[in-house]
Amino acid sequence: MVLGLAAACQTTEPQAHRETDTPPVVVQTMRLTAQPLTDSVEVGGIVHARTTTLLAAKIMAPVQSIRATAGTRVRAGDVLVVLDATDLMAQVRAASAGASAAVDDASAASAAESEAEAALQLATSSHARVAQLHAQRSATPQELDTATAALAVATARRTAAQARSAAANRAVDRAKAAADAATATLSFATLTAPYDGTVAATLVEVGSMATPGLPLVRVDQAGETRLEVDVDASVATALTVGVPVPALLDTAATEGPLAVTGVVSEIARAADPATQTVHVKVTLPADAVALPGRFGRLRISRGRRHGLTLPREAMQQHGQVVTVFVVEEAHARLRMVDVRGNEVLAGVSDGDTVVLSPPSALRDGQAVSVSGRQP
Repeated sequence: MVLGLAAACQTTEPQAHRETDTPPVVVQTMRLTAQPLTDSVEVGGIVHARTTTLLAAKIMAPVQSIRATAGTRVRAGDVLVVLDATDLMAQVRAASAGASAAVDDASAASAAESEAEAALQLATSSHARVAQLHAQRSATPQELDTATAALAVATARRTAAQARSAAANRAVDRAKAAADAATATLSFATLTAPYDGTVAATLVEVGSMATPGLPLVRVDQAGETRLEVDVDASVATALTVGVPVPALLDTAATEGPLAVTGVVSEIARAADPATQTVHVKVTLPADAVALPGRFGRLRISRGRRHGLTLPREAMQQHGQVVTVFVVEEAHARLRMVDVRGNEVLAGVSDGDTVVLSPPSALRDGQAVSVSGRQP
């Protein structure tokens, strides 16, 4: 194709002379003029949710059910994954029974303490009466000794009952703590959404064995999204936090990438020593239809310069080759051009006149008649 176009661009004089005998082709032209252009570079990256949570297992148990799949919108508290909790439920029942038994023991210990307290009061009163009678010589020394011993025994029994009651109360606390721990462990069998958002991925299958620390599901928070890119350190100097920057986002639509304007929210302070790139995060507008995981391109302006641009209607695509017709001395000359977008890199110069929407019958070297000219 390139050789054919090159040959077409090198028409011999006899051929050109014969073409001048044909009637001129009426064309519309445009004169190329250098104009200020924005020197920019595009850097690709991935769209991320502002907050992403990886939910991992805290216990070892088989996966019983998966309630949400990738792409499912969820609300805070919605159940996502359920683990088999048969053993945990048995532990909860055992712990609850132990707590109930401990409460009963504490009640019995409290009753025994009350009984010992009553016995102590009776022994105290009896000792006081016998001591008074002994002072009046109405009670024998043996009776006083008996009352004193009874008082000492009642005091000891009261002390022992208080100790047993305190131990029983501590046992109740331990049993309730064990029951609470078992209940908390049981809650680990159900993984719920931490906030409103979308399930980004489920990482296990039903029947798989979950182990502590194993990721089970990833959730992206609803709301703000960011385009994260790694920018060459020399280019990153053109970016400033808080400054708007254009971006192109891939979408599911057939119309092509979505053009949006984001705001630079974060620039890494240090470049990666291996790649010499700087990680940059750009907050996307709320109405940008960009799902996390999609590809996007950040367009970074590096200043302004002068250059030539070609209108689309002047360019003809032949595979990988782009050509234009340039009018020289009332004849069309076919030229190959090197373009980036619509910017001319090589092939035409400032002041050249190009043909707009060239007729299919137009050939290299053919005479043309200009019917209209754009500035």
